[in-house]
Amino acid sequence: MPNQPSNKPPLNGSKTWVNPEQGGWEMNIEIPVPISIALILLGIVLILFIIPEWVAIVRAVSKRKIPTPREATSKIGLVIAGIFIAGLGFYLLLGDRLIDQPSVCAYGNVTDAEAIRWLIDQETQAVVSENITLIKGIFQDEAKIIDYFDKSAPIVWSNPLDRYQTLFRDYEFIDAQNTNIRSMGAINGDTAYYMSGSHGTYIHNGQTSRFQNPDDASHWTVTRVNGCWKIAKFDFNASGVAFP
Repeated sequence: MPNQPSNKPPLNGSKTWVNPEQGGWEMNIEIPVPISIALILLGIVLILFIIPEWVAIVRAVSKRKIPTPREATSKIGLVIAGIFIAGLGFYLLLGDRLIDQPSVCAYGNVTDAEAIRWLIDQETQAVVSENITLIKGIFQDEAKIIDYFDKSAPIVWSNPLDRYQTLFRDYEFIDAQNTNIRSMGAINGDTAYYMSGSHGTYIHNGQTSRFQNPDDASHWTVTRVNGCWKIAKFDFNASGVAFP
């Protein structure tokens, strides 16, 4: 894609994360219950149910006062109920934080190759829809992006937001597609290298233009983070640049 200067205010907000295979869906962001709330609730249960009964039992034993069977059953029942409530609350609020659960990846249950192709396809989906949320989802937070249009002085962005917010400010993409997406070799541990071309139509300064980049113009370095593939580095206008 062409290099762009910045001359518009930054975008705020984002549009819908589009999954073309499913006809479109929105990415819901869930805010987990803070750990502090769970600990407060657990403390309340301990204070109201368990500790008083333990104290009462200890006092009764120290005074050699033998409770009646009904009193003993009642106290033991309260202690057991308190422990059960505390344990249940702790599990519901904190269990998923303590158990190592597998990551849920945006691309679903697919092969590594299908997942990586999906990420690269989604980059152009995000460009056309100006979807900064999707950009955050497919790129690592500190992914490096390099424009090799001027190979003697390439432009480097240290994170994807700086690159795509500039792009969205200055260009409107009518259509775009990454083409001939292909692997550059076997996956090396949690790292994979892919290459593609691209084409599309955009509007810049009121002028409509088409771009057509060759099949070796876009270089993609993709890494697996917490079980999910994400783009770690993206070079474009990079025909003739050594890769990987």
